[in-house]
Parts: sequence; structure tokens; C-alpha cells
Amino acid sequence: MLVVVHTDRALLDARDRVLTINSDVPIAVDASNHSQHPWAWYLRDRKLGFVDMSLASYQPRGDVLLVTGPSREQLADLLDGYDGYRFRQRGWWSRDYGKLTPAAGWRWLTDRELFGEPGHLDQWLFVKRDSGR
Repeated sequence: MLVVVHTDRALLDARDRVLTINSDVPIAVDASNHSQHPWAWYLRDRKLGFVDMSLASYQPRGDVLLVTGPSREQLADLLDGYDGYRFRQRGWWSRDYGKLTPAAGWRWLTDRELFGEPGHLDQWLFVKRDSGR
């Protein structure tokens, strides 16, 4: 109940893929939707740049891009030279205390059954095809 938003385990798989790429390759991280966290920590030994990729003026420049779902939709026409895949960056649970009955509270305590809707933020990892992976 204390954790509101958590990093999804799928992000660790994406991190591991990035770490297999040459360490000299520049990485651009989408800063929209506060998505630079936890990349600043996980990729702290790499060449990172943080930029708001949701801006209409943004042009992809990195060999590796970590892009939020909303920004990806905007950049779709500019990502032809990249291979990419989607993963869940973080998830959350919006508690609906109007649905919290004694029975719902018991189900939460015993089975972790939610009394509200879960949500998530997807992110995309794009690697330039000619980046010398």
C-alpha cells in the first residue's frame, strides 16, 4: 500500500540489452512523463542525454533511444533507421477507496486483490541499425 509507482521488471531486460551495446554509443533518454528515472541510475556509466522527445521540434540523434509510448507515436515517421521493441517501464495502482469494503480490504490483505484500477507507462528501446552493436 505504500508504493504508489514501481519500476516494472521488464525494464531490467531492456537495461541488460542496452548494456550489451558498445559503451561508446550515445544514448538518448526521453525525459517526457518523468521517464528519465531510473535510467540515470541504471545507465550511469554510459554517455546519456536527457531530452523531451514529445516536443514537435525533436529529431532523433542518438544511436540508442529510450522513448515513451506517447513520444513514439509522434516520432513514428522518424524511426525508420531503428529497430525497436516495447516494454513496460513502470506500473501503478490507483486506489479507489469508494470500493474499499471490509471484504475488499480482506482480499487485499490476503490475496493482494486490487480495489482500484492498475495503470502503466510503456517505453520503447530503439537501436540504430548501423550503430555497430
